[in-house]
Amino acid sequence: GVGAFGQRVVGVGQGLGHGPVPALAVVVALAVGAAPQPRLGEHLLVELAGIADGRQVVYSLHVLDDIAEDGDIVEIFVNGTSYGRILLSNAGQDVLIPLPAGTNAQVHVLAVQDGGGGVTFGVTTSQGEIRSTVMPQGGSDDWSVTIQ
Repeated sequence: GVGAFGQRVVGVGQGLGHGPVPALAVVVALAVGAAPQPRLGEHLLVELAGIADGRQVVYSLHVLDDIAEDGDIVEIFVNGTSYGRILLSNAGQDVLIPLPAGTNAQVHVLAVQDGGGGVTFGVTTSQGEIRSTVMPQGGSDDWSVTIQ
């Protein structure tokens, strides 16, 4: 039939008259083995409410490769929670972590991949700068921070 605007109308049980509908290949590019990206947190709305009313603060880590940009990867943990794996670069990357105000936090950095010559990283925070020793893959560095 013909619709109100001149378009062809196909009713139930009527074919389109063009033969079978061909299957289309859909390709979705997925990164295999990609490192998880650092995140603000899994409970974003609760964390934002806590930040707004002063119960939480955002602790910022600027993490970078402070020697040679050679493919080193580290994983950042704060109080036992992973905030993601980071491919270190000389430019660095910010990791934002909501934490309860007035508490201490334990930061643990795990050397996941050594790009060559040992894993080296630097971290800048509002409380200062930290530089790691040269770590083997699987090595780690730990420190405590007081959240104001």
